[in-house]
Amino acid sequence: MKLLLILLISQTLLFAHHFKGLPHYGYFENYPQIPQTEFLGQDGKYEISLVIYDFQGINLQDAQYPGEARLYSVVYDLKNNSVYKGAAKVQIFDGDTMLEEKYQPQAEEESIYQINRKLNSEGDYSLKLVLVDDNNFEVRVPFILESQKTHWGKWVSFVLFLLLFMTAIGARKKRVTMDRKEKLLEQSNES
Repeated sequence: MKLLLILLISQTLLFAHHFKGLPHYGYFENYPQIPQTEFLGQDGKYEISLVIYDFQGINLQDAQYPGEARLYSVVYDLKNNSVYKGAAKVQIFDGDTMLEEKYQPQAEEESIYQINRKLNSEGDYSLKLVLVDDNNFEVRVPFILESQKTHWGKWVSFVLFLLLFMTAIGARKKRVTMDRKEKLLEQSNES
């Protein structure tokens, strides 16, 4: 009975918060199941944590906004040991071309600056944050989408399989050659 009471009380202690831009409660099963990529950037006294959900590999017919990448960033002031929560312009660039801009008068919940945009798999992308409340200080973080990455696991597996196959063929040829030599030696000894 005491155990049941403890369990009931402990459930009320769980509270919702955000984990890298998505709602989350205090247990691992509720962490985002969508592939995510995190990029870090630093300029001057600021460190930027950029988390990207680009929804590659999921059924896009079920997605609310198919093909749209969602970028969540947190700006950390290293000198003051605090999170920047002031006004910011959030901009997405492809090379030197600005694709999207969003002004946020303050950080959203959990000190997050967020922007969404459809991005294709070709591009030299970066996120630029202009910190308006700090004399328009600019921080830029380059990033790549999941679709732009080379997945080396398949290539490494293929090369290892190929090496193993070539080794097996080489060992077989060597063994056949040795057997032939032994047979010839036996035949010459018998004669």
